[in-house]
Amino acid sequence: MEKIFILSNDDITCRIYRLLLHLEGGYTIIGYEKDIAKALNYLSTIESAPDIIFIDFKMSNRDALSLLQSITQKYPDLKIMWINPDKKIKDLASEFKSLYLIEELYKNQDLIFFIRDASKMDKNGLKISS
Repeated sequence: MEKIFILSNDDITCRIYRLLLHLEGGYTIIGYEKDIAKALNYLSTIESAPDIIFIDFKMSNRDALSLLQSITQKYPDLKIMWINPDKKIKDLASEFKSLYLIEELYKNQDLIFFIRDASKMDKNGLKISS
């Protein structure tokens, strides 16, 4: 089963994602963080990379670009799922083939479906869900 790291700037949302992904999806949550710098530090210290990083975070274009570059340089095969991306993130998506955008979640099972779908995604193309 895929290992997932969660980055969300809202603690309650992060907890909900953790519970949902672990209990309903059976995924292993290797860590979570609500601070970008702490998340990058944590990811740089772990021995085994996650399969998927799950991001639900609003940030500036520069910060988003820096985050995506940092993640993809260290873990080029890591799949990145971004929930509710704003226009800036959508504009950056073409530069990062492993970036999977999720526009809206309508129910809990949508999240599980998108992660299962992303786990099948390869590095040859970008998937954008709506």
